[in-house]
Amino acid sequence: MRDIERMCRYPPTGKRSMGAFFAPNAFGLRGPRAVNDYVEHVSNDILVIPQIESVEGAANLPSILKAGGMDAIFVGPYDLNASVRASHDMQIQDVMVHIEQSAKDSDVPLGIYASSGAAAGSRLREGYTLLVAASDIECLSSSAADNLDRARSETRHYR
Repeated sequence: MRDIERMCRYPPTGKRSMGAFFAPNAFGLRGPRAVNDYVEHVSNDILVIPQIESVEGAANLPSILKAGGMDAIFVGPYDLNASVRASHDMQIQDVMVHIEQSAKDSDVPLGIYASSGAAAGSRLREGYTLLVAASDIECLSSSAADNLDRARSETRHYR
């Protein structure tokens, strides 16, 4: 895991590529020192958050967390569920309990994708602190459907 952490961080603390040619513009940085200024600016803000989305990842989570350097752990529930189903010898609930307990024992924040605001609220009550409350596609399609419904509800008189 230390190798993964080093790959996420810029030199001198890590080995991340310095190919951040466009990122400095987002911070209003331009000129010959833009990339170096950007790296100095963001180096303290980079988070290392491995995503657990397989039975193997879940099984190795205690040793991953023991290695240190993780700012949080994020569960990929759909891929994890597929991996559990393919293993045929465990239940997703048991794997989730293992992940949750491992994060709690290591005092590492735990995140997960939730399909809606209601699901995110439920996960918050379960102790998750890093949440994706819906995907961009879900938000866009829901908003488009709502706007279309509103437009259809308006009566229009034709001549």
